[in-house]
Amino acid sequence: MFKIKVVGDIVLIKTGDQGIVINTGDLTVVGRLAAYSVDHERKDTPISQEITNFMHVITMTACCAGVFFFVIAFLVGYYWIDAILFMIGIIVACVPEGMLAIVTIALSVTAKRMSSKNCLVKNLESVETLGATSVLITDKTGTLTCNKLTVAHVWFDNQIGEIDTAALQNPAISFDTMNSTWKNMARVGILCNNAEFEEGSAGSPVMHRRTIGDPTETALLRCVEAIEGDAQMFRQMHKKLVHIPFNPDSKIQVSVHECQDFKANGYLACLIGTPDVVLQRCASALVNGQDRRIDQDYKNAFYYALNEMAGLGETVIALADARLPPQKFPPGFKFNGHQVNFPINGYRLLGLASMIDPPKASVPDAIAKVRAAGVKVIMVTGDHPSTAVAIAKSVGIIGLESPVTSVTLTSCPTSNIPAGLVTGEDLETLSPDLLEDTLMRTEELIFAQVKPEQKLQIVETCQRLGAVVTVTGDGINDAAAIRRADVGIAMGNGAAYTVKCADIVLLDENFASIVSGIEEGRLMFENLKKILLYSLASNVPEMAAFLLSMLAQLPLPLGILAILCIDLGTDLLPAVSLAFEEAEMDLMRHKPRNPLNDHLLSEQLLFLSYGQLGLIQAASGFFTYFVIMAENGFWPSRLLGLRRSLEYTCQAGFLFSVVVVQWAAVIQARSRRLSIFSRPLNNWILNFSLFFETLLAILVIYIPGTEQGLQLAPMWPIWWLPGLAFSMILIAYEELRKAIIRKHKGSWIDKETRF
Repeated sequence: MFKIKVVGDIVLIKTGDQGIVINTGDLTVVGRLAAYSVDHERKDTPISQEITNFMHVITMTACCAGVFFFVIAFLVGYYWIDAILFMIGIIVACVPEGMLAIVTIALSVTAKRMSSKNCLVKNLESVETLGATSVLITDKTGTLTCNKLTVAHVWFDNQIGEIDTAALQNPAISFDTMNSTWKNMARVGILCNNAEFEEGSAGSPVMHRRTIGDPTETALLRCVEAIEGDAQMFRQMHKKLVHIPFNPDSKIQVSVHECQDFKANGYLACLIGTPDVVLQRCASALVNGQDRRIDQDYKNAFYYALNEMAGLGETVIALADARLPPQKFPPGFKFNGHQVNFPINGYRLLGLASMIDPPKASVPDAIAKVRAAGVKVIMVTGDHPSTAVAIAKSVGIIGLESPVTSVTLTSCPTSNIPAGLVTGEDLETLSPDLLEDTLMRTEELIFAQVKPEQKLQIVETCQRLGAVVTVTGDGINDAAAIRRADVGIAMGNGAAYTVKCADIVLLDENFASIVSGIEEGRLMFENLKKILLYSLASNVPEMAAFLLSMLAQLPLPLGILAILCIDLGTDLLPAVSLAFEEAEMDLMRHKPRNPLNDHLLSEQLLFLSYGQLGLIQAASGFFTYFVIMAENGFWPSRLLGLRRSLEYTCQAGFLFSVVVVQWAAVIQARSRRLSIFSRPLNNWILNFSLFFETLLAILVIYIPGTEQGLQLAPMWPIWWLPGLAFSMILIAYEELRKAIIRKHKGSWIDKETRF
């Protein structure tokens, strides 16, 4: 008996064994699907676009401002080298040097939180993109369901028989096992099948035995073994000569075997596949022990049984066989499974088998939460439409009472409909415009019996409509769609190439983890805005120090090295600590953000950071600067030609005042609208960062040698107090602003300052 192996399989070679390579690389089915997915790469994620745009804006602003003030400095009489130093200072002050590191750390923090929920994040940017998801496209088998199939019903001789799926051994059945049609069905089910029981599991009940093989083939193997007995012995009596495995294009699998009477009656060909395809390939049917022509009456009975079984949410397959005429296929004939040299049409239809694949327990609640968060859930499956609808209703993708409308070329929705069903055959006839109309006008939508390239078509259509698309799946058929989606999520036990294409892997295969991922992504975007507010606010006093020094020709209040101490030292850890903030409200009750309108760097955020908080920090720094100068006898009118040591002391005072006011800024940045008194200081990373930045500021000011290295000189502790006063001013201002926002929603303050 020959066995088909694919890449990744382990093959043990014994003396005298022979093997043949059928195809390699892109010529294989897996290779074709992989190559197809490579040809459809995804675009940049929304967060990468946001960060890129932010850095472009900041860089262009810094360069233009630097060049502009270089010209101004040169015109007002500075030497060219001093003008260049002013230009460098302006550029350094404008650019938040630690921003990329802060964003990367924030993404890593979220990825770490998701890893504790058995979510492997392969692409850090995908976490935030998952939070912006507006359309979730999900596979059925293995994603929504357990992918543990058990044969529950069979149909032959125009009757549906039941099999007890709860029994571990010798299940109760409602049909005659001595029936000739059943015997032929069982023979095809066990022969056209590569599933096997693992060695050493023979003593266990049939349903608990460990197996190797596809879930559908495993279900057939266990069913026949439980009802008929020793399946392995039966296989040995019917030597397999060739096997064509199932693939999503043909939707069938075929095998040819030697029977004891093959010399007289010909080789036995077995066929298993999707019901519609198998019916098309059959010319006759076995009914009550006799072959009969497939006429309209038989087709009506066939489709009635198919809809009944699929309507239970079960996966249905059809089984057929044929005897190959010995005149054309004599003993010793060399069958070729690649360049097929035997018929795969004109078979004899035996019946149907349906397998129950129960939904995962966590899926219905997860679907409800995702939909409540404003995310549209679309099921895309290769299963029969009735099976897809039944599973969709059981997990909540479609309401139990929602009427499902079949969408075809002639019945495309012209107005909104509650639920729609599109088959792969109908999808081929829909133009891109009609598909877009269907996606927009159908609240609950299912695609059934679709091909891999059609899944990709659905993803790209949703993206053209402006949606942020997340795709979940586990099979090789899902690889192209997962790779093209904005976020691709694979199940941990999925196909190796699909896992490779995915951004996030659910190690425990828990669909509910997607809900946690969406919430974490939304929280991360909220926290990134808080980080930006905090980080950008300190740029104002840094720029103001250079501008005032240049325009008023004062001793420099804050040097370039001191600016770097703020941006890469005292500000870094407090900014990172904001990534650990918890949500202010239930983020899953709001619609996903629109990446085209809701940007990371908004006008409101810039106005609040530069136009309000930053000005308070600049005032604090200058106040401390002038206090130190005045106490040393130099009033603002006499600040020309001062000694260097006093200038360095003033720079130290300016730096420390900015750090102290940044305390208040980071505490206020924890919430966008709530009072700081309603949020306990339970973020211990932030608490430590406040202590750390204060200690770092004291060290860079008071450690001997910093006067030459960092141009900072020690100062009296009493000069710490002006910064504390301005911290109180900032807190009072922010509390007043937030109180107005809470009480007067939609007011000018709310619209212009709530970022």
